[in-house]
Parts: sequence; structure tokens; C-alpha cells
Amino acid sequence: MLKPRNVVQFIFLFSIITLAGLWAEPDGIVSYNSEQSGLETADVEQIKTYTTFHLKKLRKAISPRYIHLLDWEQYAVSSNPSRTGILFTYQDYRARDVHLAGDFSNWKPVPMKRNPQGVFYLVIPIRELEQGKRIRSYEYRFRVDGIWQHDPTHPNRKDDGMGGYISTFFLDREYPNELATVRVLKEKKAGRERLVEFAVHSRILEQRTFQESIENLSLVGEFNHWNPETHFFQKGEDGVFRLRLHLRPGEYLYMLVADGKWVLDPLNPDTRYHRHLDEMVSYFNVSN
Repeated sequence: MLKPRNVVQFIFLFSIITLAGLWAEPDGIVSYNSEQSGLETADVEQIKTYTTFHLKKLRKAISPRYIHLLDWEQYAVSSNPSRTGILFTYQDYRARDVHLAGDFSNWKPVPMKRNPQGVFYLVIPIRELEQGKRIRSYEYRFRVDGIWQHDPTHPNRKDDGMGGYISTFFLDREYPNELATVRVLKEKKAGRERLVEFAVHSRILEQRTFQESIENLSLVGEFNHWNPETHFFQKGEDGVFRLRLHLRPGEYLYMLVADGKWVLDPLNPDTRYHRHLDEMVSYFNVSN
């Protein structure tokens, strides 16, 4: 018999698959064509959600792009296998080791995974500054069996002054993330407090609250004495409500207030019973 927590995680995973629209997966591995999946030929504007299965079946390297990834290999250690990031690939069937290095890693080489077709791939997280503002440019190059190479699939590059080139990818805009939820943001210089982003897509929240639209969304919790007039979300052009707070490491109980209606965070599966409120509330742990 499944334990209660396992049941919650199963339902949560089931909802993620539904939201991502992955029911149209390839019929079978034997007949799978990576070009048919759209990953190798899709316009960058036509963003989709991909799985590690797609990456393992890539037949050729593609230019860098922003993607949504369902990483089933991470589900064993995380209740939420979904993440967004920049996909980098490099193809060399004879290569044994390929590493990616760039200004986003302080030029420290990061190993890439290799699929059976000789395509090496790696998805890195979106870059952020201390205040959560995006850094749009990504300078990078590959180290192929110890030899530095630029990206042959991407035309944007500059001379490194030593007879080689450094490739540059520019993230012109982000795409709606309907799976947005609470998370701790990486900061350039982390202090005693952590920068926590509370986020939820308006469509998901409207479905959960049975409302046609939501004008005002606020956050309540022990950090503001459950006052709905203290912390308000801002709705972005992508339809995502976001609110960022600096919080000390520890456990936090909270709820969302959508046009006066108190609700749980839709995509955060962790909840706790609040004795004074006499109901279940959302739970989040800010680690050190």
C-alpha cells in the first residue's frame, strides 16, 4: 500500500505530466525520430517541454536554446523533476570527454552527458543577479578531449585573441512557465538571508480557485503575521505572479490570497496542519 506522502507525490507528478502536455510522446523507442520531436528543427520561439528521453535520442548537435525539461532521473531525489534552462550540445562521435565552460561557471569546465549518437548535452540554469535580474548573455566554449573549441552550430562568436573563438548566446526573452512555484534563487553574494521567489502562473491559480481572472494576489505567513495587506505579487507579461523576499534559513508556513480567497500554493505539494488556523497550509524549507 502506498504511503500518504507517496500518494501525494504520485498525484503531483501526474499533474505535472498533464500540464506539460506530454501525452503525445513518441509511440515507441524503435520508431522515434528526434527531428519529428521538433527539438532539432523547431523555431526558438516555439518553445516546448522536453524529457531526458528526447536528449538521449538527439542525432545531431543543435544551437543553444531555452527549454523546459522534465528530468525523470532527478525524480528519485526531488519531488519536482521539472526545470527550465539553456540547452547546449556538441557532436563528436570520436570524442571521449566534452566539457562546457563559460562566464556562467567562472570558466570552470562542467562535464556534459553523451548519448549513443555521439551528441554531448547539458542544460544549465538561467543566470540571475542578486536582485533576481537576468543576465541575458552567455559566453562559452567546449573543451573536447582537452582541446578548446567554439560552437560550430552557433554563428555568434568573437575572437579570443589567441587564434580561437568564444561563442556567445543571448537570451532575448523568457517563456511562460506554467509550472512556476516557490524556490530559492541563487545569489551572486549570499548573506545570512536567502532570496526566495514565490511564483504561480495565473492560469493554474484561476483553475484552482474557480475564478475567471485574478486581479490581486498577496502572500500571508508567519513572516508577516498572516496579514494579506503586506506582501503583494506582481504579474508579469508571461502570466506568472512573482514575489521575492529575503528570508532566513528555516521552515515557513504560508498561503496565497487571491482576490480575498485564501488558497494553498497550487504546485507546492508540501503542506502542514496549522493549529491556530485549523486548516492545511503550504510549507517550504529554506535551507542553509
